Amino acid sequence: SLTVANGLTLTDGDVTLANGHGIDFSATSDGGSQGFSEQFDDYEEGYWTPVYESDSTNPTFSANLQDGRYTKIGRLVYASFRLRGAITGTKTGSLILAGLPYTSNSSAANGSGSIGLTEVFGSDNYPTNLRVAASANYIQLMVCDSSDPRDGLFTNVTVSSTSGSSSGNYIIGHVVYQE
Repeated sequence: SLTVANGLTLTDGDVTLANGHGIDFSATSDGGSQGFSEQFDDYEEGYWTPVYESDSTNPTFSANLQDGRYTKIGRLVYASFRLRGAITGTKTGSLILAGLPYTSNSSAANGSGSIGLTEVFGSDNYPTNLRVAASANYIQLMVCDSSDPRDGLFTNVTVSSTSGSSSGNYIIGHVVYQE
């Protein structure tokens, strides 16, 4: 055990903690509720590969832009993406973005996100909302199914409405969900 009274300076190298350990903030007692950990035990940054798929029969996807990055802090995952390309072949079911770096928690609230840009989706079926369901490693692309968006009636974007153009089906966005 090491006790440091006036701070610690590391001039070079990394601090490595044993598996199952982390930085303990319990001295501040900010939790307020029982059962919550005040130990910071996980941080990770990386890349992931988003791909268009279907919840039914997967179409053929030919990407000309395919980029994903993520940051995981504790159980919270922030995943951003850019994706564009042709969707051809069998076009049935609902369109999803597959390949999230972690599967969402089965008991956590659903994850959600926002769309920064959509272009050339065809049939005016542009995604307006993103959703990560429980126990999922994909993003559902949702569209408002009402003339009044305050109704909250959302349905999945259908694969049959997508573009076969190589510069089509362009989307930029991000989601936040619990692992």
